[in-house]
Amino acid sequence: MNTLHDFQTGFVNALWAGDGAFPEDNFVPGGVSVTAGLAVYRNNVFAQLTECLSDLYPVVKMLVGDEFFVPTTVEFIRSHPPHSPVLAEYGEDFAEFLDGFVPAESVPYLGDVARLELARHQAQSAPDTEPLAAEALKDIPPDRLGDIQFEFHPSVHLLRSAFPVGEIWEAHQDDGEMGQTLDASPRNTCLLVSRPEFEVETGVLSIEAFDFVSRLLSGKTLALAFTAIGGDWNPQQTLTDLLVAGAFTEFNMTEENGP
Repeated sequence: MNTLHDFQTGFVNALWAGDGAFPEDNFVPGGVSVTAGLAVYRNNVFAQLTECLSDLYPVVKMLVGDEFFVPTTVEFIRSHPPHSPVLAEYGEDFAEFLDGFVPAESVPYLGDVARLELARHQAQSAPDTEPLAAEALKDIPPDRLGDIQFEFHPSVHLLRSAFPVGEIWEAHQDDGEMGQTLDASPRNTCLLVSRPEFEVETGVLSIEAFDFVSRLLSGKTLALAFTAIGGDWNPQQTLTDLLVAGAFTEFNMTEENGP
């Protein structure tokens, strides 16, 4: 006798294999065939997952249109079945799929646009945490500023792209200027996504500032993050911008400023 686990495993395997390989005795006699029953269920599952991807990646969908987006999601769903009952978590690896999806090669920035949309979605869903106020640093002696190690807000994400994905995303919002010609030619872009209060924000960083923030995110102190970055840039302004963006929640003082 088949156990519930055997039934569920067989059903899932048949659902994703698409070959109807599921024992007839699992269906009510006189009803639809195994193949027809699985096809109906499979279509419903794929339609729901496609809707999830449409909600998560609306700009990607606008860039390629329904006729391209829907079959693309079908290919993605076939190779990436859900591993969680929480549909809001589905599709987090869609960008990597698009990077290697040959039919999408003519839109080389599609994967990075998907990364930006995912980062904004995750920022919106991040836990509410009180941002660190700039005043919290005012009593630290100047010779100890380099010892600061920041804790970042859970909404913060960094994105680096060879294309102006921030401008591409902005042009496809309700208040964007889609009627104007958009220059999507290759252009190094560094973005910081955060949600200081209720609205998700996307800020542009210089390459130096991006590397600086990346090192802070990895746990480096201010001194270590600064000394590793070259170029002509203003770290004080970058730090101010991060505080205004609500990027930090707290800080610790360390004694380790060696390499």
